Amino acid sequence: MSDPQHKGPPAGLAGTVDHLDAGDGWLLVRLMTRQAMRREGRHMDHCLADGTYDEFAGEEELTGNAVWSLRDPDGVSWATLDVRWHTVVMAKGPGNRTVRRSAARRLGALVAAFRAADHDLGFSGETGLLVTAEGEVMREDQAPAAIRAEVRAWRRAAIDAARVQVRPVTPEDYVRHIQRFRLQAFMGIDTQEIREDDPHVALRRHIEAAGDAAA
Repeated sequence: MSDPQHKGPPAGLAGTVDHLDAGDGWLLVRLMTRQAMRREGRHMDHCLADGTYDEFAGEEELTGNAVWSLRDPDGVSWATLDVRWHTVVMAKGPGNRTVRRSAARRLGALVAAFRAADHDLGFSGETGLLVTAEGEVMREDQAPAAIRAEVRAWRRAAIDAARVQVRPVTPEDYVRHIQRFRLQAFMGIDTQEIREDDPHVALRRHIEAAGDAAA
């Protein structure tokens, strides 16, 4: 069953790889081609349709930078994930809305696949999702208070570690940051309200400061 925010037909499996069993006939698929990404974008009515993520097409490693899609048994997409450096930095449902609770819990299959490949998969605070130590994924606004506190403590620790260990910022980092900032503005995300406890925000500010110093 589709959602009113679905604008086009289901994207289909052409151009996808690494089909992960998410339970009850659901699949997580990695979008391998530009065409697959654009079909996903048209179906989900979001920015993949305009080629924004074409740079991620063709990565060979399951755990590499990539775009993933969660599909129900009818092939309808319910979540599109932007995975970079073993972190889901953006997760969107149809029409760029927050991923539904019922879909979020299916994403544990991707966490399990990364762990099987000796990598932890994290979720940026911007996604509105979190992953527990046991590998369960849930919406942060619906998670028990104890789990929210545990994840926020981890994010604060990651910020502290990033301040000490972050590698020197390159011009390519700055360009990627500007592209991401413009994409967020296009999607209507208020960059002033991004959570203070997100390690990715710390890295972004580090990049911004380096860019200002170089100007």
